[in-house]
Amino acid sequence: MRRASGSRCNKPRVTSNISSPSKRAMSRSFLSRLRIWAFLMLALFGLVAGRLIQIQVFRHDYYRGRAIKTHGRERTVSAPRGAILDRNGKPLAMNLSQELVFVDPELFHDCMEAAKDDEAATAAVKKGCDRLAALLKMDLRTLQRKLDSGGRFRVLKRPVADALAEKIQRLRLRWVGLQSEEKRVYPHGKMAAHILGFVSTDGRGLGGIESALNDKLAGRPGKISMEVDSKGRDIPGSRTVSVPPEPGRDITLTLDASLQQVAEAGLAEGIENASAVGGTVVMMDPYSGEILALASQPAFDPNRFKESPSHRWVSPAVVGAYEPGSTFKLVVACAILEEKIPLSSTQMTCIGERRIGHRTIHCALHEGKRDHGKVDLDEIIEESCNIGAAALAQQLGREKFSHHIEALGFGEKSGIELGGESSGQMPAPSTWSDIRIANIGFGQGISVTPLQLLRAYCAVANGGLLVRPHLVRTDEEEPAKRVLSPETAQRMREIFVHAVERGTGEAAAIEGYQVAGKTGTSQKPVPGLGFRSGKYIGSFVGFVPADNPRLALLVIIDEPAHPHFGAVVAAPVFREIARQALLYFEIPPSPVIMQAQGSNPLGLNVDFQP
Repeated sequence: MRRASGSRCNKPRVTSNISSPSKRAMSRSFLSRLRIWAFLMLALFGLVAGRLIQIQVFRHDYYRGRAIKTHGRERTVSAPRGAILDRNGKPLAMNLSQELVFVDPELFHDCMEAAKDDEAATAAVKKGCDRLAALLKMDLRTLQRKLDSGGRFRVLKRPVADALAEKIQRLRLRWVGLQSEEKRVYPHGKMAAHILGFVSTDGRGLGGIESALNDKLAGRPGKISMEVDSKGRDIPGSRTVSVPPEPGRDITLTLDASLQQVAEAGLAEGIENASAVGGTVVMMDPYSGEILALASQPAFDPNRFKESPSHRWVSPAVVGAYEPGSTFKLVVACAILEEKIPLSSTQMTCIGERRIGHRTIHCALHEGKRDHGKVDLDEIIEESCNIGAAALAQQLGREKFSHHIEALGFGEKSGIELGGESSGQMPAPSTWSDIRIANIGFGQGISVTPLQLLRAYCAVANGGLLVRPHLVRTDEEEPAKRVLSPETAQRMREIFVHAVERGTGEAAAIEGYQVAGKTGTSQKPVPGLGFRSGKYIGSFVGFVPADNPRLALLVIIDEPAHPHFGAVVAAPVFREIARQALLYFEIPPSPVIMQAQGSNPLGLNVDFQP
């Protein structure tokens, strides 16, 4: 039997091959996994990057705020306070930059803690305390109390002079610092103090314009943000202004500093001459209602307001009310003219007193056992006849008389910018008895403020318009209300001129000028107890020049010694203040009036052609 040949050689040979299909599959799987990992890493990186962008860009302010809350603090920065200027731009209240020295109690105790194991370092800290106390002339125990009080900021002294500040800096004490601040300064001291008011140590306006317009003057405080370390200390270079302060507005007043000085000097002299306890002067533009000067004494220095009792901080011209006396006869005379009551019916005979019910009223002349005799409307004002004024009030009656009192602005606030204004005290007309009507006719039994009274006289001066007294200058025209006919205003101007030329107001006459005005004397009442014995208020109110008034002026002298009449103590003060104001306004004397007066005080040529 024959074997097949080549059977061993023809058998297929099996060998290993690295590019087999299974190996290629494994390679593709590895690459897929690598791509997945790469994708995941890129996705993760993208998420992290996106989150970082969100945190640092889109939500930066939010997370910064949270960081500041946790590791930072905000400090309020006061805004520069606006200045108060007179009508000509002269500063009446302003800011001055000054240095203060302060300590950081927490940082001081950190320094003491760090030095507790080092005698030399502890001695150096204590020596620094001694030297600082010596420089500030401060008791060492007082300084130690400040250092033990805790907190981060305790003022040691303000203001600090430049030379002293330099010496403090040379001490190189980490826990002591100098800081600039603004101090409110009133460069004219007591002048216009009742108008200006003052500012408290925390920068808040108290009294006067400082209080009334505090929001405008104060501006808006800003904020500084800073980061702190684990011990609450500021990290250098981390401070940023998060909210810039908004400076306060400057306020320009209607006040004229030159006229204010004239008013205050004249008032002071009048008070001294009359041995009085105080007084008030108000000067107003009768057409616009602008207050040109407002002075009251006793006064205070707003730079050192704590040295004066608080009752001196308010203006008697605004918050004070008093019985006006004969200056109030303006109202009854205006009412008679407005009601067109025949002047023939106003004639009467004054015998010095008049019985009304169970009461007797007296004329100003009754102490001398004299009387005015027959008087008419003009003479009632010129001679200041109480009996005549009472009769006119009774002739008007409760309804008409009260109507004209209210029309002239009495019983209501004038609207001046200062706070705490009084509206006076006008009894309800329904309660007026016959004696009450008579008393009010000559200014008794009713209380008014100086501003109310001067405002009513301005209505006569300007032709019959009731203006609003105001202290802040404005470009807007102030509204005015007609309360008197032009005819009544003109007639009253003539009557008031006669009251100065030949009546009780002769001491107010100014050579070369025509003055219109009225005297007043009143007793000071005690609520529920009648009147104070020997306590009077003397006053004079008027305007000049009478034919074209440039100013209206009220002078009040409080509790003058004998003689106490307004004609004696207030009229001369009016004359001197008004005379200087006319010179300031450069209003020349009238040659016609000077010739009529037979005077030439300035040596002027009074020859003229008619």
